[in-house]
Amino acid sequence: MEAWAVKLATVNRAEGVVGFTKMLIGAIRQVVDGFSPTGASMDRVAALVWRLAAGQIHDVTTPGAGRQFAPSYLEGLLPSAPFHAPAAHPWLAPLARRAGAIQREMHAQAVEGLWAPASKAACQKMFAPEWRIVSLVTSGIWVQGGRFPETRAALESASSQGLRAFEVLLARMPARTSIGSHSDNMNYVLTAHVGLELEEGSCELTVGEHAHGWREGEALVFDTSYMHSAVNRSGRDRYVLVIRFWHPSVSEEERFAFLFLQQVMAQMKAHGQAEVLFQAKHETHGPHAAGPGGPPR
Repeated sequence: MEAWAVKLATVNRAEGVVGFTKMLIGAIRQVVDGFSPTGASMDRVAALVWRLAAGQIHDVTTPGAGRQFAPSYLEGLLPSAPFHAPAAHPWLAPLARRAGAIQREMHAQAVEGLWAPASKAACQKMFAPEWRIVSLVTSGIWVQGGRFPETRAALESASSQGLRAFEVLLARMPARTSIGSHSDNMNYVLTAHVGLELEEGSCELTVGEHAHGWREGEALVFDTSYMHSAVNRSGRDRYVLVIRFWHPSVSEEERFAFLFLQQVMAQMKAHGQAEVLFQAKHETHGPHAAGPGGPPR
């Protein structure tokens, strides 16, 4: 990964963003071929990378659904909707049935020092300085060592039933707080919430033009590329298990490509080599999508 980051940084300095993007797409194809030498198409990923390089944003408002804002937009993912049917994900109902055990373990093991703010940028984007999380899985990897064995076992069981987890965390939303409307900027990762502890009827999630309340032991599935917000009007903290997982229409090869892209860009940023690359924002690139992207003509 370090070697790829150095090569890409060198090309970026010498040839600019076009040369960098061409090399990055070539690198993606090469590492995916090593992962799965089946000749799987990377065309959707390549188109996404070109749009990122050009600062093009998928920003579309659909009547009855709402506004979808996704700088990192993978075409052709179906279904595409603010909320998805939990029953479409067979691993989710068995996981939700273990909510009570997960909740008890959370209170037993999640000492106050484990609860941390999300990244500063994330909290600023959501206008939610009070929101706290305990990260359990990052980029598909369990990060809590021997803690939370019951929760880990539940997630491993879900994985055996089809869950492809990208990120999992415990989330605490304090009493009488809200999370402002925002997008998570990508459409190829969906989010499930399993209600662990909350005052039903006083806690609500709005995604696009639709709103649903959380219920203990039940799950909601939604697409965080739609503008979404949340409110806890009660006098109690709201706790949910958050599972961010790969959209079912994302192939295993595309998933591997995105993990490589994430890691190589993180390497470049860590070395101060990618401060302005792929930083498309609504404020700097306008309110509307630019349509399907491609290499410069």
